[in-house]
Amino acid sequence: MTFWLEKSFSFEAMHYLTYHDGKCSRPHGHSYQVTVQLSGKELETTGPKKNMLTDFSGVALVCQNLKEKYLDHYCLNETLETDSPTSEFIAKWIYEQLKPQLPLLSAVIVSETHTTRVTYQPDTTEPDKALFRQ
Repeated sequence: MTFWLEKSFSFEAMHYLTYHDGKCSRPHGHSYQVTVQLSGKELETTGPKKNMLTDFSGVALVCQNLKEKYLDHYCLNETLETDSPTSEFIAKWIYEQLKPQLPLLSAVIVSETHTTRVTYQPDTTEPDKALFRQ
């Protein structure tokens, strides 16, 4: 049995895709939605987190720190140090930043509009179906 825990957060940011052949090459902004997914087979057996995979508040704190330092109301080209901060790039970047602090992290989902979504899930051949719930 596997437990899947998800925590979402949002941020406002601008970016531009330097080499894009359309309007995305111009500076513009999005209201990004991010969901981090953690997975594991074992729940805590003792202490204040008994019967939890992990505590939602701990996940929220780690995400909040990243959001405040690099994402919210920033130019992502600058803070992520790339000339093309696509949703795919952002999802992978967030995963790499969070993984050391959230060892159970299994995927990051980034939406830049209500009709678009990218999932970054390393070391698997296809995303978990749970990631695509409506």
